[in-house]
Amino acid sequence: MTQFMTMANLRGVLKRLVALMPIGVSRFLYRLYSAAKGDRIHVAKKRNLLKNVVGSADGVRAVLLMDRRWVHYPDYRDRARWNDFLGSYKDEYISRGEALNDYDWQLIKATDYLEYQRSGNQMAMEVPFRQNIEALTHLFMAELAEGRGRFLNQIINGAVYHCEMTSWAFSAHLWMQKQRGYFPDHDERIVEMGAGKVASLMAWIYYFLKPELDQINPLIAKRIRDEVEKRVLSPYMEIDNFWWMGFTELSGKVNNWNTWCNSYVLQCFLLLEDDSSRLAGAIYRIMDSLDCFINYAYDDGACEEGTFYWEYSAGRLYECLQLLHDCTGGAISVFDKPIIINLGEYIVRAYAGKGWTVNFSDATARDKINADLLFRYGKATQSKEMTGLANQLRKIGPNSNAIPDGDIYDIFQSLLHRKEFIADDTVCSPASSTWYPDSEICYMNGGDGFFVAAKGGHNGECHNHNDVGSIIVYSHSIPVFIDPGVGTYERKTFGKDRYSLWTMQSGYHNLPEINNFSQKDGAEYKAS
Repeated sequence: MTQFMTMANLRGVLKRLVALMPIGVSRFLYRLYSAAKGDRIHVAKKRNLLKNVVGSADGVRAVLLMDRRWVHYPDYRDRARWNDFLGSYKDEYISRGEALNDYDWQLIKATDYLEYQRSGNQMAMEVPFRQNIEALTHLFMAELAEGRGRFLNQIINGAVYHCEMTSWAFSAHLWMQKQRGYFPDHDERIVEMGAGKVASLMAWIYYFLKPELDQINPLIAKRIRDEVEKRVLSPYMEIDNFWWMGFTELSGKVNNWNTWCNSYVLQCFLLLEDDSSRLAGAIYRIMDSLDCFINYAYDDGACEEGTFYWEYSAGRLYECLQLLHDCTGGAISVFDKPIIINLGEYIVRAYAGKGWTVNFSDATARDKINADLLFRYGKATQSKEMTGLANQLRKIGPNSNAIPDGDIYDIFQSLLHRKEFIADDTVCSPASSTWYPDSEICYMNGGDGFFVAAKGGHNGECHNHNDVGSIIVYSHSIPVFIDPGVGTYERKTFGKDRYSLWTMQSGYHNLPEINNFSQKDGAEYKAS
């Protein structure tokens, strides 16, 4: 036996130990792992904003509104309220459903999952998966809009089709399985964005349509409830080491996965759980996990993952906070906290005008900002910056009166607030400059048609691009010095070969090579 262990071997051993140890021990070992890896450890601030409001699961239970009293949408059979709720969008929702009443549910083949392992192509699985979810969402909205049962058969087909799937997780995320290999394991349930998206839609179908489904056959709604339980609710409560929860700190980063997944899980528990003790325990656990995200976030509120992920990080955090506020009658609320406001207003400062958004990290240059979501976030935090930009975006082209779309909860919330949004006349002038001292991002708006974005930071950030020192210059809202953004995601994007992709290399940003060397990845390569 050799007496000395290489640094590479030490990193590997520590990483495996972290996955197996209890939470307290794993946090200590994680710090050893990070030191061995050479990363600059991002030290989270223990704000614990949410847990500090109530202190315990019993505290949650004391303020919890049971029996879905927090739901502000009409009952399925209240046709008058649905007509008012949907307004001018009713006919379009029905028309979308009619176009899908003969929809052939897309088969996701075993080889579609294997394609990610074989070629790195994740779209082979995700395209038909997303098509099916979109179809089921449209059919569901059509039935809610019309209320005559015309779309129930197809809703049943779609719901039961998903119940028969081995996994609701995206193929690219099956690395989280113990067996790995990117093929769904029928013995293991993975909670991530794909599973959450399906589960939340199924939970809303169950909530609104259970009586109608029971009249057809009570086994249908029961199956839906059982599948959400075993695929999402039980695993969430029983497993601590889904990395995105933030409990084990295995990855060292708490990113958009945290808020994105937690928003789906929170909806499912609130809609399906009738036991007040279990529901309060689940909500407190979700709050604990969300606190990990808030603790990890910089005080300045910048999104190091790129503006594309603002909706899925800060935006999904807002949705979680809104749900927590509503299900407790406002008893759990942190909308007045500076970090929550800063996280929301970041997207406002990163907006360069005419649909262009600063696209450092994994972002596209023309992100479509969710104006309805931005408006709701702004109203909750009393931020005129957010409501002002939301109004500006709403008036651009097809956004002027677009039908609310997206995830099902987002649709419901947009419909609930759309009249208020349209009536709002808040105007906000862009800030002349913004400096984010923690993330080292700077935005300068000269007011003469020039907008400059620059970043320091380091090359160990989440969704990093080896771009320390990069700048983007806009002239009259058109990028002149550009950032190439990110390509279509594939296996290399988040693997060991990430920096073989040209979009991730400093040489393809507006950065020099020094003595024929490009920037390297890792937190030790940083601005100073």
